[in-house]
Amino acid sequence: MATAYRIQIDPSRIGLLGYKHNEATAAKLSELLQKDLDRHHVFFLARGYHNHMSHHLCTLYGAGASPEELQAAFDRDAEIQIDRFQLNDGVLEDLHQDWAANAPKYLGDAKYYADFLRYFQEEVEAKGWKNALVEYLLSGKENTHDMYRRSWGSFAHSFIQLMYGIEWDQPAIIAQGLAQSAIHDTYVGDFLEKVEKAAAANPPSCRFNTAELYEQVHSDPEFVNSVRNGNPNKILDSIEVLCPDEGVNYLAQVKADPRNLAEGIAENIHTAAYMVSACIFHPPDYPRFDFFLIHHLTIGPFLLLIQGAAWIPDSVKLRTLEWKARFDILHYVVRWATTLRLDSIISYTPKDTTLVDNLQELLPRFFSMPDDGHVVKTARALVLARHVSQDYLDRPWIRIKDDKTWLNAQYLLLDSTWEHPDYPWVRTAGWDEAWKDSGLPETILTEHHKAETLFQASV
Repeated sequence: MATAYRIQIDPSRIGLLGYKHNEATAAKLSELLQKDLDRHHVFFLARGYHNHMSHHLCTLYGAGASPEELQAAFDRDAEIQIDRFQLNDGVLEDLHQDWAANAPKYLGDAKYYADFLRYFQEEVEAKGWKNALVEYLLSGKENTHDMYRRSWGSFAHSFIQLMYGIEWDQPAIIAQGLAQSAIHDTYVGDFLEKVEKAAAANPPSCRFNTAELYEQVHSDPEFVNSVRNGNPNKILDSIEVLCPDEGVNYLAQVKADPRNLAEGIAENIHTAAYMVSACIFHPPDYPRFDFFLIHHLTIGPFLLLIQGAAWIPDSVKLRTLEWKARFDILHYVVRWATTLRLDSIISYTPKDTTLVDNLQELLPRFFSMPDDGHVVKTARALVLARHVSQDYLDRPWIRIKDDKTWLNAQYLLLDSTWEHPDYPWVRTAGWDEAWKDSGLPETILTEHHKAETLFQASV
C-alpha cells in the first residue's frame, strides 16, 4: 500500500489516457520512483526546484511505456538531478509546533526543501493526502492562500507534481508537491491576485473566450509591448514594473462560468494546445516549440483531475481555472506574443513516409527522446487536449477542428525534436534573437551549477 514514505503503484489503476498496465511495469515504476524519493531528487531551474524525474516516469508509464523504457529514462534523468538536500536543525520542530507562526521564516527558501518534505510527509501520513492537500493548499481559506500563491511560481511545477500524485494515488508525490510549493516565491501569485481583485471590483461586461484574448492581445500595444525592453527571459519583471495596470486590466477580462466548469476546463486545455502549437513558426527557421509555453499545456491535466474531485471546494476549482487562464495569457505576452499560425499547422507535411492514423498511435515514438521528459509530457498533453475537445466541436472557442490538424501538431513536436536533438526548444518564441541560439542554453547550466553549490554548502 502506498504511503507518504513508500511508492506503490497499483497496476489496476487507470490514468488519464486509460492504458491498462501489468504488474511488472507497475513494479518497475514503483522501484524507480522510490529511489527518486529516497534521494530527494530535485532539479534547479527558473527560480525554483522541481522534480522532473517523477514527471517523466509517470508520463511514460501512463502512456504505455515498458519497464526497459522507464529504466532508460531514469538513467538519463539521474545525471541532471541534485541528491539529498539535508534537514536543518530545529526547522521541523518549529513547523510542527506552530505552522502559521513559524512557517513564514522558511517559506520561499530552497534550502529548507528537505524540512518541508518531511513535514508534509508526516502531515499526509497522519491526515490522508486529500485532507492535507486541501488543508494546506486548496481549501480557499485565507490560511492556505500563501501556499496557493506560491504554487504558481516557477511555471507552476508544484501543480504538475501534485497532478501525478493525484493521478496515481501516491501520498509521497503529494508531499513532494506541497514541499515544492513551500520553497517557491509568491511573485506570480501576487500578480494574479491583483488581477482577481480587479476582476471582482469591475466584472467584465461580456465574456471573451480565451482564444479570442490570445488573438486580440496585439491590439493592446501597451500590454503586449511591455516586455520589449531588453531580454524577455527576465520573466514578468517588465509587466509588473512597466505596465501593471494594462496587464491587470487585460487579464481581468477572463471569466469562468460557474455553471459549466467542465466546458471551461476543456476550453482552457484546448486553447493552451492551440497557443503552444501555433506559435512555433518563425520562417525561415525550422519550427520549434517554446520551452516556457509548453508548461501551460502540460499543467492542463491537473484541471481534469480536480474537476470531479468532491473533496475540493467548487469555488477553488473555479478560481484555479481562472488563474490558470490568466497565467497562460500572461506568459504568452511575456514570451513576446508571437503570431499564432493555425494555417501553418494545417498545411504542415510530416517527415514520415508512412503516416500513422491518430495521436495515440504516434505517442510511443516519444518514449526514447533524449531529453528529461518535457517532450513526452507535451505529446501526452496534446492527446488529452484532442480528447477533451471532442464534445465541444461546435463551440466558438474551438480552433483545432479536425484530427489531421491535431496529428500535424503532434508530428511537428516529433519532427522538431529530432531536428534539434540536443535541445529541441526555443526560449521565448516571439523574440528574434532566441532563434539564433542552438543547443542547451548556457543559462541552464549556470543555474544548475549554482544550485549544486548551494546544496554542497548546506550539507
